[in-house]
Amino acid sequence: EAEAAEIVALDPADAESLSRGAELCTKDRWELVACGLLVLQGAVAHHPDGVASHPSVDLRALLQHDEPRIRNLTAELLGLLAAQRPSQVLDTYCPFLLDNVRATFQREADTTQASLGGDTVAKDDTTGWRSLETSVVALTHVLRRVGKQALTSGAMDDAALSLVMDEAGVHVNRHVRQASLAFTLALIEAHDELRPGALLDRCMDALVLGLQDNWSQVRYAASLPTRALLQRLQEEDREPLWPRLLPRMCLNRHYIADGVKIYSQETWRLIMGTRGLALISEHASYIAEYYTDRANADNHIVREAACHAIAELGERAERESLAPHVPKLLQGLMVCFADDSWPVRDSACVSTGRFVRYHPRQAAPLLPELFHKWFGQVGDPIWSVREGAALALADVMRCEDANTASDAQQRVLHYLSHHFQDASSQPAVEPGARKNAPEAHVDQQLYSCGSLAPKLRKGGCSDCHVSRAGEPWERSDGCVYLLREVSRLQPEEGARLIPGLADLLALSHFPSAAYLHTTVWKQLPAVARAVGKRAFKPHLEPLLSAMYLHLRSGGGGSGGDLRCAAAGDCAAALSDFVGPRVFEGRVPEEFRAEVLQAAAAAAAAQASGRA
Repeated sequence: EAEAAEIVALDPADAESLSRGAELCTKDRWELVACGLLVLQGAVAHHPDGVASHPSVDLRALLQHDEPRIRNLTAELLGLLAAQRPSQVLDTYCPFLLDNVRATFQREADTTQASLGGDTVAKDDTTGWRSLETSVVALTHVLRRVGKQALTSGAMDDAALSLVMDEAGVHVNRHVRQASLAFTLALIEAHDELRPGALLDRCMDALVLGLQDNWSQVRYAASLPTRALLQRLQEEDREPLWPRLLPRMCLNRHYIADGVKIYSQETWRLIMGTRGLALISEHASYIAEYYTDRANADNHIVREAACHAIAELGERAERESLAPHVPKLLQGLMVCFADDSWPVRDSACVSTGRFVRYHPRQAAPLLPELFHKWFGQVGDPIWSVREGAALALADVMRCEDANTASDAQQRVLHYLSHHFQDASSQPAVEPGARKNAPEAHVDQQLYSCGSLAPKLRKGGCSDCHVSRAGEPWERSDGCVYLLREVSRLQPEEGARLIPGLADLLALSHFPSAAYLHTTVWKQLPAVARAVGKRAFKPHLEPLLSAMYLHLRSGGGGSGGDLRCAAAGDCAAALSDFVGPRVFEGRVPEEFRAEVLQAAAAAAAAQASGRA
């Protein structure tokens, strides 16, 4: 190891670095071989013939080494050598690499012996392909260095491109698909300008598949050549591509993986400029068809992105061009209401509300079913889904059609009048009683191998197998979010319902009461601002009594810590809203000191966070 470090430190121009680096490449330990390859990468610019012909440097064997890191380093070295001796590498190594791709395209066996127990088990999708991926990587390095010469020389002919792009692009191994798209990027970058023809068609086929791949890394790998391709096309040559590219580019701007999302958004700004909205309206039929299909995809991340994309389409696309597709898009969203994945349910709920807000007439036949689903989500077991349902209903109450908006307002007020106090009927359970109950620990969420992502199925009729039925207190919790939205639209109705919040804060007979109280404290400042000081101040005293009790109770688990913190934040916000002196005067003297101290501490913490 000390000798290897000494060799790596040698001057790459020195002939000694070539000989000693080559010597390391013959060692048994892969770490020493890696050091040798790093030395040769530095030396190849000064001694290209020496690297290519040195008897100790068998590049073919190193490209098939058992260690993938050695194969990747050799691929990089081959690319550097190609920059110095392009014809030699194209004639000698490209046929070898292409033959190796063909030889390793199918793995020898789909099963293996388990390391524990010795049982025969199935191999995963990334095991057993030997040097297939790194052979494609090596071809990519060569192509990047020699450019068009790889095509004009015949080393990478139509059969080679078909193998590396068409066949490898749909390989079951995601790493091979990713490498194939990196090759596509190198191929595109080898051209200053692209024109319609067989090469463009082949690139498009690869990109269309890659942009909708289930794996985020593959999707990102496809996003890179997509931008490069569009930058090398004239405007008139882009037009025929939009029906296939535009829907996928649009959806990827909402994809959950930040790398894909941010790069896609940047590509959109670079390529579209100010034409994006016009192009969306012009190709609304293709986009609507693709979004509807993706809302029913097997990947829950794709379904969530589709929900966000459909909402944006309904909000921003030209109304007339989108009108014929509204029922189909809404049906796609409605399927996602029953999804196993709560982020998908949440996205579907909010997206339908946004969509109906701008297309109430076209959505009218589906409104009865939608109202049933929205109000069902108000009591969902997930708090963000409950809030999303409130936001969706608020959007409908704001919609452009007065009749639809009025109907939504009446339905919401009716729901509040019947379910606001459902928590009072929540069955009493002793704290900790469910900890050892079998039903609390069996048939629970499954998770994907090697990931914290849940193993989730797409939605459909009666298809939601993970979610349990909502409990009465959760409907009350959802009503708190509904009250916040009603207060913003109808302040007088919001003020009338505020006493119900004090009733909810008085409940303590079930273990989840603290979570309900936390929601009340978090939403109360927004309700107060919406109804105004004059309407809110008469209801302040009963709320302050509950606030004192929750501040005094402190933590203690089961949401107590969250409730205490939320009560303190609420005290600070209400003091700021009604005025410190008015707030102090409304707090009963027997617990004024504790409440004011909590309000001051919360205000100081918020100020520190802003700083």
